Amino acid sequence: MNLRSDSPITLKMKSLYPGMKPSEKRVADYILLNTESFIYSNLASASKAAGVSEATFVRFAKVLGYEGYRDLHIAIAASQQKDTEEGVTDLSVDANTCFAEIPERVIGFSVHALNNMRKTLDGEEYARAVEALEKARRICVFGSGSSAFVGEDFTNKFLRLGKFVQLASDPHIQVTYAVSMNKDDVAVGISHSGKTQQTIEALRLAKTQGATIISITNFEASIVANMADIKLLTASHEKIFESETMVSRLSQLAIIDMLYLGLIRKNYEYYAPIIEKQNTTIVPLFFSQGSRNGGEGI
Repeated sequence: MNLRSDSPITLKMKSLYPGMKPSEKRVADYILLNTESFIYSNLASASKAAGVSEATFVRFAKVLGYEGYRDLHIAIAASQQKDTEEGVTDLSVDANTCFAEIPERVIGFSVHALNNMRKTLDGEEYARAVEALEKARRICVFGSGSSAFVGEDFTNKFLRLGKFVQLASDPHIQVTYAVSMNKDDVAVGISHSGKTQQTIEALRLAKTQGATIISITNFEASIVANMADIKLLTASHEKIFESETMVSRLSQLAIIDMLYLGLIRKNYEYYAPIIEKQNTTIVPLFFSQGSRNGGEGI
């Protein structure tokens, strides 16, 4: 029996996997595919089965945050025991998937990703991000492709709070924004893979100017995450055909809502009147009066 796909240890392995050395990836592959045999192995037999040295296995344990092989072994055994009575249905879509099942699978995969993020999101990093955004003189949002659409949502929300926010998907304008930042500014880099080249370059330039870097990415060991002062991690591990679906964006959008609502809560007396003014001003201008129900906001 293999490790459940949403166990904390599995999520950690997948998050760090892209940045692992080839030998460390062999260890991860071995554990994920042969969990039961690993649980009944000692360091020597597990290393031999994975095709790596014992030192590599110990180093892999430390990459995951454990003191050594023994602590990793105990943690995986405990996780496996906890998960034996639970299972996760395969939610991916391939050539053999029943067409009628796709809506349910998309919904299930979305809920699954959000539940995973509950296990991986660092509360301290979240609090630091809200604090940095509150103090920021200026916020620049960098993202490309689908991440740029997520950046638009961030920009729209924080502009409503009266924050000075700039967004650009064009790499030339991104560079222009980045080189004009300073230590009082915050750069938000959005990249599911964490290896989008123009986002990396914009963040590098912003960091050179002294700006605080917040990353919203899926992989803890990615370049974007490693550049950041504050890391906010999603937990969506999609297969190749789902890599551009809404699931990764949904996780990113959830983080943006967390930041937006966190900022409002942090200084509610200041931001609540701003939101109310937005609602009472914008709604009558853009929505038919006959369609309003109790004056609900936008």
